[in-house]
Amino acid sequence: MKTHLMTETLSADRILVWDKCHNGMGNLNDWGIGYEYIFLFKKGSPRIRGDRVNGVISYKHIGYFEKTVHPTQKPTGLIKLIILKSIGKEEGIVLDPFMGSGTTAVACKQLNKDFIGFEINRAYVNIANRRLSMQPESLEKWIS
Repeated sequence: MKTHLMTETLSADRILVWDKCHNGMGNLNDWGIGYEYIFLFKKGSPRIRGDRVNGVISYKHIGYFEKTVHPTQKPTGLIKLIILKSIGKEEGIVLDPFMGSGTTAVACKQLNKDFIGFEINRAYVNIANRRLSMQPESLEKWIS
């Protein structure tokens, strides 16, 4: 039996660290910040899919062709990795309450996953919608 996303409580599952593999922006006279925290919340019991991985994920920063104007945009490949390791390919809904330029939405569309996102900045919503419209429709429904 399916339950509605909001009928069960989301619980803090993990705090992951994205190692950007380079020094970040900021004061050149101070320590470089080459990482960001990623907060992962889940409904139900946490379970990693596939081989266990470290909570510090080294993944190169965003390439030129993927970059938008959002200052904290994540690489689509990084988000896809987290989704596949967290909920796998089975049914599940991904919730991004701070959608930004839509990287999580793009990753979900590429993985054929259901997605709910929130963003208060209209400019970022427009960017996310444009990025989603550029994604091809999934071929999975045509393959049996």
